[in-house]
Amino acid sequence: MADLVKLKEDLIPTVEGLGYELVDLSYTKMFGAMTLTLYIYKNGGVGLDDCEAVHKAADLKLDELDPFAQAYNLNVSSLGLDRPIVTDDDFRRNAGVEIEVFLKLPVNKLTVVSGVLAGYEEDFITLTRKNGDMKIDRENISKARPFIKW
Repeated sequence: MADLVKLKEDLIPTVEGLGYELVDLSYTKMFGAMTLTLYIYKNGGVGLDDCEAVHKAADLKLDELDPFAQAYNLNVSSLGLDRPIVTDDDFRRNAGVEIEVFLKLPVNKLTVVSGVLAGYEEDFITLTRKNGDMKIDRENISKARPFIKW
């Protein structure tokens, strides 16, 4: 099996050359076949045409790299609306976005906090809320994700 970290590094120039960020990739069995899924991001969101453009370019690069001994399907996807925010890159992409944060330990009797992500550091994030900014220790975050309004 291919080294997925190396494969991601090899695909980044192709994806970035089209104006997208290759956030992650996975290689799993789906519907009875091995599937390589590329997760992409761009400001303003990712649509079907975006996925198709990346699919075509990545498919050519993958033919050149030939990373897997067995046949596989290629899938290109957006991150999804409710993708967890975990890494510094995730926080960077969500700067200025309203997020909800689930806390391991309550802060001011709250276990879930929402607000606009105003900043992030190695040890904490800052949310802008109606009653002012709130700093949250990143070690106290059990889950963070974009706040979805229905």
